Amino acid sequence: MVREKVCVVIPALDEEGTIGEVVRAAKKFADSVLVVDDGSKDSTASNAEKAGAKIVKGPHKGYEASIETGIKMALDEKFEIILTMDADAQHFPSDIPRFVNLISNEKADLAVGVRDRKQRVSEKLFGAYFSRIGINDPLCGFKAYKASFLNEVGFFDSIKSVGTEILVIAHLRGKRIAQLPIKTKKRMDKSRFGSSTNANIKFILAIARVILKYGFVKKN
Repeated sequence: MVREKVCVVIPALDEEGTIGEVVRAAKKFADSVLVVDDGSKDSTASNAEKAGAKIVKGPHKGYEASIETGIKMALDEKFEIILTMDADAQHFPSDIPRFVNLISNEKADLAVGVRDRKQRVSEKLFGAYFSRIGINDPLCGFKAYKASFLNEVGFFDSIKSVGTEILVIAHLRGKRIAQLPIKTKKRMDKSRFGSSTNANIKFILAIARVILKYGFVKKN
């Protein structure tokens, strides 16, 4: 059996302190690591490149746009399984094979990490909405996608939903969604989403956009 080609997409904004270790660890379990530098003002891009990542540099367009860019590049390069993970070293890259196995063994079209901790009130609101379709941690940045599913949809996030719109689409299309419990490390510095207040506002607006576009979806 031929192993499917795997690409890890990492959006990064001012993560010079952690991006190198994340890339080096991820490269052990993937064919390629693509870091989308979202306008960093520090050494994020150079540190990621030194660690062996392919770099895409651009202006600050936001989390969703960064992942969109990375996924499109990975699809153009014919990768068959595409993962996303955070640049802040909260995730364990050693979990990558667990995600890949779910996709490659035809058990899922999309695999979502379920963290051992949630940080914000707004994350609980997201959880309440997505629990209607059985998804426990929609805001977890550690996910894996079957490339054919992403090609079928044609986009990653059209409404700035912090990468959750794709979950609703998968549910509505009857795709196989797997959930994978993961452990996380506590972030030691400032979140890329800003202060707790700013992050809560961003997430509340995001869930409002999901509801406005898709309504209150129900479990199939």
